Amino acid sequence: MESKPKLFWDSSGLLAAVMSPDAMSASRQLLRLGEVGAVDMRASREVLRDIETLVRKRKAALLPQLAQILDRANIAITLDPNQETVDRCIEMTGYLPDARVLAAAVECDADLFLTFDTEHFLQNPLIGPPDTRLRVVTPKQALDWCRIHFEAKDKETNE
Repeated sequence: MESKPKLFWDSSGLLAAVMSPDAMSASRQLLRLGEVGAVDMRASREVLRDIETLVRKRKAALLPQLAQILDRANIAITLDPNQETVDRCIEMTGYLPDARVLAAAVECDADLFLTFDTEHFLQNPLIGPPDTRLRVVTPKQALDWCRIHFEAKDKETNE
């Protein structure tokens, strides 16, 4: 059996999912895919600490909801990345905290890295094939990618 798509969240993507008032936002729809087990959701310890800090500063009353969302979406915490991978990723990002997050995504063999961080990730030409297997995308792009992926799988199954 082929594995499910593996989606790695950074804090900006996850923050959007938690704070969005739109229940049909791409971020929220992706979380529902995790909830039903259609995708493999991942985040690093750094991402979870960062998102907790951001939610605490912006709207502390949402902290219990954050815990519920993470649990329901089946977001697994990745292992801390090894230093060699972090060193390789710092060459791509130029910033240690971003390098640690990227290294965790690389080491968990994510298909997609979900973010809204244009400056450090989305517009970074060093992140993505051929330098890394994962692709850096917005949650909306990830949702579109998942739809195409699932449609192709359905087509294969029906042939």
